[in-house]
Amino acid sequence: VVRIVEQLLPIKHWAVRRSAIYSTPERPKAQWLTTPAADPSRVPFLEHGVSLVCDVMEGQKTGFFLDQRANRQRVAGLCTGRRMMNLFGYTGGFSIMAAWAGASHTTTVDLAAPAIETAQHHFVSNGFPTQGMHDFVVADVFDYLDQFAPYSAPFEVAVCDPPSFAHKRKDLERAQAAYTRLFAQLMRVMPERSTLALCSCSSHINQRRFMDIIAQAALDAGRVFVVSGSYGADVDHPTLPVFIEGDYLQCVIGTLLDD
Repeated sequence: VVRIVEQLLPIKHWAVRRSAIYSTPERPKAQWLTTPAADPSRVPFLEHGVSLVCDVMEGQKTGFFLDQRANRQRVAGLCTGRRMMNLFGYTGGFSIMAAWAGASHTTTVDLAAPAIETAQHHFVSNGFPTQGMHDFVVADVFDYLDQFAPYSAPFEVAVCDPPSFAHKRKDLERAQAAYTRLFAQLMRVMPERSTLALCSCSSHINQRRFMDIIAQAALDAGRVFVVSGSYGADVDHPTLPVFIEGDYLQCVIGTLLDD
């Protein structure tokens, strides 16, 4: 694979990331096949002209969730002149794209302090202030939402992209309950006519089940959620009809109304 790709692209550094169950002392979980990058924790790249970095050795998955690239651009287009909240924001991908699109304010929330630090770096490196117009919060998302009374969250757009709640099929019932509780909590606190982007990266939760989760969350919250679009991973993540788990990413965008 390396030899073939090197004939097509001028790649200087190769890193391999393996699942923990396939790693051995001879084949570690993270390994350089060539000379390491100058700073493996902040390897630079561009997304739609925005300067970003990723931790290719220790970051989650590949260090950046490239599958959400198209959805980040979709959501950013809805944020112009509006206040946006990014829950489970990781290194702030949705937030920085919203800022580029002219969001009046962004708030990025994640429990991992190193991820929030990288999110701040993204704003600084792209020339955006990290105080006043753009906030960064290290907190548990459920606890963060608890501070808001119904309809009182000071945002007009919210992105909720949690980690997978269903790593195995046996986790499905518990995961469905967790997604429902999370989305219902978010729906309760967001104001009327706000825009929500609700996501799942659990391969065991298909589009139909995810829509059922959203419907139940809206019912529990006493709100109406009008869906404007349902999306998956970007075009460089093709799927096979015989491998439906490959269609793992769900992103549903819609408008929140009173019941």
